[in-house]
Formats: sequence, structure tokens, C-alpha cells
Amino acid sequence: MSKSRINGIDLLLRSTENENRNSEKLPERKISNKEKLTLINFQVSVSLKKEISRFCLENDKTIREFLIELIEEKLNIKQ
Repeated sequence: MSKSRINGIDLLLRSTENENRNSEKLPERKISNKEKLTLINFQVSVSLKKEISRFCLENDKTIREFLIELIEEKLNIKQ
């Protein structure tokens, strides 16, 4: 009996999950336990998203870190 496509996809996803777990975790900003988080949701053009993603990859940042830094910089907030 040959392998199914779903089994192959499942194996691929599992191997990717294992690689992510074993990779070094980037240091994250510490957020006060008392400070609540909220979700900000907005749309950007596909081309801008690609540029943001490229920048983040080149600078070893997450998009979240990148956007928080930009917002804090614009608001003159020092962390």
C-alpha cells in the first residue's frame, strides 16, 4: 500500500514543528504581568507586507517586534 498525500503532508508538518522547537528562541520584550495585551488588526498592501517580511528576515526580527519598535519610536516611548 502506498503512502497517502495526507500522510506525506502530516510528516512534513511534523518535521517543521520539530525544527522550530529546536531552534534558538529570540529574546522577547518583557511585558509587565500587570499590563494587558490587545490585538490590533489592519490591512496593508501585499507589496508592503513583502518588504516588511524581507526587512525582518534580514534583521532577525519578528514582524511584531518590528511594528512595536516603530510605534514606540513614533510615540517617543522608551522601553
